[in-house]
Amino acid sequence: MGLLGAINYRIEEGPLEGMNIFLAADKGREKRDGSALGDRLNYWDVKMSIQYDFMLR
Repeated sequence: MGLLGAINYRIEEGPLEGMNIFLAADKGREKRDGSALGDRLNYWDVKMSIQYDFMLR
C-alpha cells in the first residue's frame, strides 16, 4: 500500500518570477525480515526541489 501526493508551484511575478517549487510525499511500507526494530518498516519519503533559472551578464 502506498500513498503519493505532490504539489508544484511557479512564481509568476515579483523578484523571484520564474522560480519553480516542487514538493512530493510518499508513504510506504516494507517487510524486512530479521530487523532489530521489527519486521515491518513504515516510512514517509519526502522530496523537495526549488529551481530558479537566471542569466549571468
